[in-house]
Amino acid sequence: MILEGDWRDIVKSACKHELIGHPDYSWMVPDLTYLLDPGFGLDRNTETDLAKAFHGLGMINLHMVSSGQELFNRAFAQLSHDPVQQQDIISKTPYPQHFSNFSFYDVVPPFLYHYLVYDSFIALGLAACDTPGLFTGPKLFAQLLQTSFDGLSGPISFNSRTGTRNAISTQYQISNLRLSDARSTPTE
Repeated sequence: MILEGDWRDIVKSACKHELIGHPDYSWMVPDLTYLLDPGFGLDRNTETDLAKAFHGLGMINLHMVSSGQELFNRAFAQLSHDPVQQQDIISKTPYPQHFSNFSFYDVVPPFLYHYLVYDSFIALGLAACDTPGLFTGPKLFAQLLQTSFDGLSGPISFNSRTGTRNAISTQYQISNLRLSDARSTPTE
């Protein structure tokens, strides 16, 4: 899986070995939606190998439509830049000493997995609040299967047979990245 931080080196190496950017191979990559952003560009002088590799790349992404993402993104950005808020969170953990070497890093805007993790915690929290009294794991799981809400990654509900997220609540988008000289300048 190509991740946001290391994709250039991976793609350059794959192109060098003719595994990508070659008509006999097709690549599908997940969650690199920023490559589809109109502001994304490559340097014409130093990244022609990347342009060759990207042209025709297939991309599959979880398509999320949620009004709450903007609020989450702002709160996430605030937390990543506010040491007082960070210390407040750490002080409320049972073992704050475990965070003595911990540092919050700046990942703004958040990406897909931040939304999914947030939704997972909310789902468990809602299920726990709706499970009466002291409960066991099976009781919590039974309540989780009944839980539904509008999450950051879309509507959340669970399949009562498998316990997984209902497929009806997830949408995927498939894109084909096509680079164009018409959108290029002599330097970009």
